[in-house]
Amino acid sequence: MQIFNDKEADEIVIYDINSTNLNNQINFELIKNIASTTRMPLCYGGGLNKLNDVQKIFSFGVEKISLSSVIFKNINFVKEISNIFGCQSTVVTLDINLEGDEYFINKNNYYYNEKKIYELINKLIDYGTGEIIVNCIHKDGTLKGFDTILLDKLYNKISIPFTIVGGA
Repeated sequence: MQIFNDKEADEIVIYDINSTNLNNQINFELIKNIASTTRMPLCYGGGLNKLNDVQKIFSFGVEKISLSSVIFKNINFVKEISNIFGCQSTVVTLDINLEGDEYFINKNNYYYNEKKIYELINKLIDYGTGEIIVNCIHKDGTLKGFDTILLDKLYNKISIPFTIVGGA
C-alpha cells in the first residue's frame, strides 16, 4: 500500500473475486491490515452478502463497500446497507460485456440486455446506491483504451458518480 500512499492516490478499490467465485471466506485480517496502512479512501468488494460482514469491514475504517453478484440474488441488500451506512458508502460494480454491438450483463443465470441494464441502474439508484463502477470485461486486460461508446451512452443516464474501468 505504501506505493499508493507515496503516489497520493485518490482512492483504492480492492476486489477479492475469489470470495464470491469460489465461495471463500472474506480475509478480514488482510482487509484490516490494508485499511490501517492506507491514507486514501478504501473501497472493498468480494463475498459481501451478510450485514455482519459489511459492519465488520466498515469497523476497520473502510469507507465504501462494493456489491456485485449479491444484487442479482437480493437487490434489497443495497437498500439495507444504504439505510444503515449511507449511500455515499454503498457502491455497486456491474460487469458489462459487449457481444457484437450489444451490451449485456450475464450474472447468476440472469441476462440483462442494454435496456435492462439502464432499468437496473435506475433501480439501484432508487435503492440507495451512491456510486456505480462499470467494469467493461470485454476491455479488461486489452490495453486498448476505455469503451468510450459505453461511456457516452451511460453519461447522461447515470445521475450519481460512476467510474468506468477496463482497457486502460
